[in-house]
Amino acid sequence: VCGIAAEGMNALSLARSTDPDCILMDIELEGELSGIEVSEVISQEKHIPIIYTTSHVDDIFLERIDVKTTYGYLIKPIKKDDLYVTLSLAFKRREVELKYEASEIKYRALFENLDDIIFYMDTDLNILSVNQAVYNILNFKVDEVTKYSFYDLLYQESEGAQITIELIRKDIESMIVSNG
Repeated sequence: VCGIAAEGMNALSLARSTDPDCILMDIELEGELSGIEVSEVISQEKHIPIIYTTSHVDDIFLERIDVKTTYGYLIKPIKKDDLYVTLSLAFKRREVELKYEASEIKYRALFENLDDIIFYMDTDLNILSVNQAVYNILNFKVDEVTKYSFYDLLYQESEGAQITIELIRKDIESMIVSNG
């Protein structure tokens, strides 16, 4: 236990200064900020699991909490077994999130640093993102590529990209013919 705060601003200061592994946050705190408001600020600044505590649950409470940042809630009086299970699940979820974040960092580094061109597209072939090699090889300006669908890009009349795009077009057409 890093500390206890009954007032919203004190709870916020305590979370900022102690960097806890998890926060049990009563939704009804004294002062200007409610527990939900304090939790929203903390969630924007830090990635700390927050578990709400309340003496009652109603639709208004459920509408006010952010499901993405909430790790659970406990109804008072809190039972030891309920606390144990909720904390265990919160820590396991946070562990999975940390692994995902690390994986995302590795993926992003791989995506950005490959010398091969990579297009990330939706099912309609709209270009959502590309790696740096697309800009380097095809001589497009940053963010210019995402204005096009992949099909439109293949027929784009950009000066530096014409030869490379022609090669890509031929590769794709040969795949379509051989798979068709």
